[in-house]
Amino acid sequence: MSRMHMIDESCKAYRPARHPRVLYVSPKGFEKWTGLLAEPDATGADGPLPSVEQARDRLRRNPTPGPVTVWIRGGTYELDAPLRFGCEDTTPVTYAAFGDEEVVFSGGRRITGWRQVEVGGARMWRADLAGEPEWHFRQLFVNGRRRHRPRLPRKGFYTMQHVPGVRLDGFMSGVVSDCFVAAPGDFDGWENLTDVEVVAYHFWNEERMPVVSYDPTTRMVRCSRKSVWPLKDDVTPRFARYVVENVKEALTQPGQWYLDRREHVVYYIPMDDETLADAVIVAPRIPQLLIVRGDPATGRKAANLTFQGLHFRCTSWYQPGDRAGYEQAALNVPAVISLAHAAHCAIRGCSVSHAGFYAVELGSGCVANEVAGCTLSDLGAGGVKIVGVDPDGDARCRTHDNVVSDNTISDGGKVFASAVGVLVVHSAGNDIVHNHIHHLEYSGVSCGWTWGYGPSATHGNLIAHNHIHHLGTGLLNDMGGVYTLGVQPGTVIRNNVIHDIRMHNYGGWAIYADEGSSHLLIENNLCYRTDSEVLQVHYGRENMVRNNVFAFSELGQVSLTVPEAERSFTFIGNIVVTDGRPIFVARDGRSLRQGGFFSDLNLFWDVAGGVFSGAQRRDERGQAVTVERWSFEEMQVLGLDRHSVVADPKLRDLLRGEIGIDPDSPAFALGFVWPDLSDAGCRGSA
Repeated sequence: MSRMHMIDESCKAYRPARHPRVLYVSPKGFEKWTGLLAEPDATGADGPLPSVEQARDRLRRNPTPGPVTVWIRGGTYELDAPLRFGCEDTTPVTYAAFGDEEVVFSGGRRITGWRQVEVGGARMWRADLAGEPEWHFRQLFVNGRRRHRPRLPRKGFYTMQHVPGVRLDGFMSGVVSDCFVAAPGDFDGWENLTDVEVVAYHFWNEERMPVVSYDPTTRMVRCSRKSVWPLKDDVTPRFARYVVENVKEALTQPGQWYLDRREHVVYYIPMDDETLADAVIVAPRIPQLLIVRGDPATGRKAANLTFQGLHFRCTSWYQPGDRAGYEQAALNVPAVISLAHAAHCAIRGCSVSHAGFYAVELGSGCVANEVAGCTLSDLGAGGVKIVGVDPDGDARCRTHDNVVSDNTISDGGKVFASAVGVLVVHSAGNDIVHNHIHHLEYSGVSCGWTWGYGPSATHGNLIAHNHIHHLGTGLLNDMGGVYTLGVQPGTVIRNNVIHDIRMHNYGGWAIYADEGSSHLLIENNLCYRTDSEVLQVHYGRENMVRNNVFAFSELGQVSLTVPEAERSFTFIGNIVVTDGRPIFVARDGRSLRQGGFFSDLNLFWDVAGGVFSGAQRRDERGQAVTVERWSFEEMQVLGLDRHSVVADPKLRDLLRGEIGIDPDSPAFALGFVWPDLSDAGCRGSA
C-alpha cells in the first residue's frame, strides 16, 4: 500500500481535535497530517506538520479560545519568504523549539559543487551559479563564520583628494555628492567596475556608494548614490576617508571571496584549516525571516504571539531608498524580525546571527511587546529598533511600553556601521534593562529623535542595569554608550556600567545628552575609560546627574558644550576621578559663570597628584584649544561645589576592571551610596 493511500484511508481516525492545544512541526512532517504527533506514527498515516505556516493556517481555520503551543522539532528550515503573521493571529500561541533541539530558520542556501582552481597564481575554490544567474548575494558564511569581500587598501583608508562643491573651511560645509577625485594610485579601472562599492566613513555614518564609472585621466569616480552628508572628514581639513570593496583584483587573502556576476561564478580563498570535504558554505537569499503586522487602518493588532528558543540566521541586505547612507543610527534599515501594530508579542530566548539588517524591530503601533533573553550577534546593522511616529503622527501608530531585557547584543555594524545596539525613536515608556551590549561601531543605546526643544513623543523610558562597552574602532564620531536627544521627561539612565568608547577624531562619550536633552535623571552609573569625556551635555535643560562614578577619560570627565541662560544640569553627589585631565570641560567659561550648571557635594580626585582642574575651552568642533583652569577655590567663589571635597575615594582599580569601593571612603560622608552594579548586563551570562 502506498504512503499516500495509507494517509487517505486513515484520515478519519486522525482527524484533529476541535480545539487543539498542541501542534507539532518537523522537517519530517507532511501537510495532510494532523500535527498532533511529535513523530510520524509507525504506519506513516499521521504525524507532525512540515512548516510553521501550516500550523499557523490550521489555527486560523480552527481557532481556539485558549493558549496553544506549536512545538517545532529540530532542524534547519530554509525559507524562500519570511514567516508572516497578521491581525487574524490573536489567539495566544507560542511557537517554541521542542525540548533542547536546535531549530534554525535560515534565509540562505548552501552552495555546492566547489572545485579547486588557480587564478592569477593563487589557489582558491570556485563554484558555478549558472543555474541561478540572479542570485547576487553580498555576504558569505563558511562553517558558520562571516567571510569578507576583497577590499582596498588592505589596511587603513584612502582619502578623497577632492570633492566638487565641498569646502574644507567649515564643519559639514558644502553639498552632498555622488562623485569625487581619487588620489593618484588609489583607484583603477578594475574588471567588473560596476560591482565595486566605495564605502566612506565620516561624521556619524557610513556612505555606501556603488561605482558607475572611473576616468583615469581626471581620476574622477562617479557613483550611483549621493552621499547623505558632504564628503569630508569631521574635524581635520581634509576630504572623507574611504575603502573600496568587492574588487576582483584584490582577491588574494585567505578568508576572502568574490562573486563574479557577469560569469555567474563565486570564488573563495580558504583558510588554512578549511577543506573542500567538510566546508559548509552558505549565502543568503532573503533579507527578513519573521514579519508580524497588524492593521493600522482598523486599529486591529496582531497579538499574543510568542516565539521562543528559535534561531534566525543568514539574511541578505540592501540599501533602502536612493541615498548612500542614513542621517543617523541607520534608522531606516529594516530588521530580520519585524513587528508593527503588534501587542503582547514576545521574542524570547531566540538568536539572530549572520544578518544583513538590524536583528529585531518593534515598529509603528507596537505596544507591550518583549524582546528578552536573546543573543543578537554578527549583525549587518544593530540589535533592536523601537520606532514610533513623531508627535504629529496618527495616535493609532504610537509605540510604547515595550521591554528589551536580558539580551546579549554584539558584533554589529558589519554593513551599516552607524547602527545602534538598542535604538528608541519617538517612543515612550519602554524598559531597556539588563542587556549586555558590546563591540559595535557606534552607540550602545540611543533614545529620543527630536533635535532641540521641540515637541517630542519620547518620554518615560528606563535605561538601567545594562553593561555597555567596547564601542567604536575609530570608524565614526559623535557616539555614546547611552545617547539621548530632545526633551524626554521621565527618562531615567540608572545603574549602568559603561566603558571603553573609542572615536575617530571627536565624540566618544559614555553618556551623551545631545541637542535639547532635557528632564533626564542620570544616577548610579559607573562610567570610565572613554576617548572624550565620560559625560557630555551638548545643551539641554533641567537634567539631574547624581550619585555616579565618572573616571579616567582622555579629554576630561564632565563636559558642557553650549552655555545657556537656563540650567542644563545639576551635578550632585558624584565621584569624579581623573588622571591629570580636567574635571569639567566647556567651550568657554560662561558655562560656569552664567549658571549653565550647578555642582555640589561631589568628591573629586586626581590620581596623577595634580590640583583640581576647572574648565578647558573648546572650539566649535569640540577640539581642545587654549585652556582656562579654575582652582577649587575659584569654583567655590562662583557658587559651585561649596560642599564638595578633594580626596581619594578609595575605589578599586577601575583600569583593571575591578568594580568596588572601600568601606572607609570619604565619599560616604557626602551622602554617596555605592550603586548595586552586580546585575548590570544580561543576567546569567558571562
